[in-house]
Amino acid sequence: MSALGARASQLAPFIWVEGALVFVGGAVFGMATGTLIAQVLVTELQGVFDPPPEAIALPWPYLLAALGVGLLATAAAVAQSLLDVQKTPAQRMKELQ
Repeated sequence: MSALGARASQLAPFIWVEGALVFVGGAVFGMATGTLIAQVLVTELQGVFDPPPEAIALPWPYLLAALGVGLLATAAAVAQSLLDVQKTPAQRMKELQ
């Protein structure tokens, strides 16, 4: 979009929203996939454990740490993108050589 003439101030909200959508989408998909896999494993391994687990254990500290690391990584990527947007397309092309 900067090649089409958009200024950095016009691109910043777009980049933040894109980062937020990627983070939220990844977090929701990851939690749903993890929950589904955990339920399948608990169901399949009922006969292995004595006594079998009654419910899925949620390691909240680990889950919150993983969300925090994902949020920091997303913020770092957005910050780097915002720095890169401030350069003109010609400057970015010169850096590729």
